[in-house]
Amino acid sequence: MRLSRLAVVLWAAVAPCCAIAQGMTARASSGARTAAPSRQKGPSFWLDGLDGHRARIDVPNLRKVFLAYYFSASEKGWADDLVAIQALCDRFQKKGFAAVAVAARAPGAAAVLAPFAVSHKIRFPVGFGDGDAFSAFAQKSLVPKTALISASGRSVILSSQPVVALRLEATIPGLIDERDAALAKEKQDLLEAQQREREERKIMEAAKKIKAVEPEELKARLESGEKLNLAFIGSSRQYEKKHIAQAVLLESPDRVEEFFKNRKSRETWILYCAYSMDALGLSGHTAAKLYLKGFHQVSHLKGDLRAWEEKKFPLILAPGAAEGKSCPDCQKRNMLKPAPGVNP
Repeated sequence: MRLSRLAVVLWAAVAPCCAIAQGMTARASSGARTAAPSRQKGPSFWLDGLDGHRARIDVPNLRKVFLAYYFSASEKGWADDLVAIQALCDRFQKKGFAAVAVAARAPGAAAVLAPFAVSHKIRFPVGFGDGDAFSAFAQKSLVPKTALISASGRSVILSSQPVVALRLEATIPGLIDERDAALAKEKQDLLEAQQREREERKIMEAAKKIKAVEPEELKARLESGEKLNLAFIGSSRQYEKKHIAQAVLLESPDRVEEFFKNRKSRETWILYCAYSMDALGLSGHTAAKLYLKGFHQVSHLKGDLRAWEEKKFPLILAPGAAEGKSCPDCQKRNMLKPAPGVNP
């Protein structure tokens, strides 16, 4: 059989495996619209196939346990190593393993390697590399014969020994398990991020239905004796220092569900915090969460405590508040016990 025909047969066998190199970047950038997990930095290099076709080996985008084998067709042992690598591919390729063999360029090397690859059914990429290929995993200018890289880009083995001497079949399963765990975590993190994004959209939609009460309106409603509930969202120290009369302390917005578990959804609640970083603020954000729980009579103080203070409206101040002292009476009021005067 002529060499050109051998090369065609070889590339037909190797080309599917070369998908590890070609199209990976495109695949990584397509698909789900949600941002993909970050990729490890790592080497990329060109491999000239035994038939002359070039393929880009983009190691970071593989997200696989990766084996790179460097050899010369004039040295002994390469045949056994190629067969051993193919055996590893047969065993682990579907589980997240990929390999490539990079040969030094030399006259007549293709004429030796191409028939061998066909006769021994070598299906992983084998070809010739330039300086970038041989320096991809080099350390202090020393090129390893065998480089085993984890899916995260960590160099696990950089050895001058041949593949058959390293017993890689005992090392690769643990690296595959590590890869699977990392990918599972990335998937879970992505799902959780998508869930938070959906919840945030719901909260923002609910916020549009919630009234922002002006400080003047709240003052008038409190003075009229209207039956309403007022809650301050913040730390006990902030609450003890100063708060609006009748306010109960809601120390953590994460405990909203606990706080309102036994409350009636038809109750009127006005929430406020120390100050707002944006138009919605912590109080508005918390009010929106309550709205989604069925508390449709909930609203929040526009501008929060800062706006109330700017109007010089009355506050309950702790004795010596200016010196940062605490208020003993206020310490008795926790988030599950409304302050005196708050509607039950």
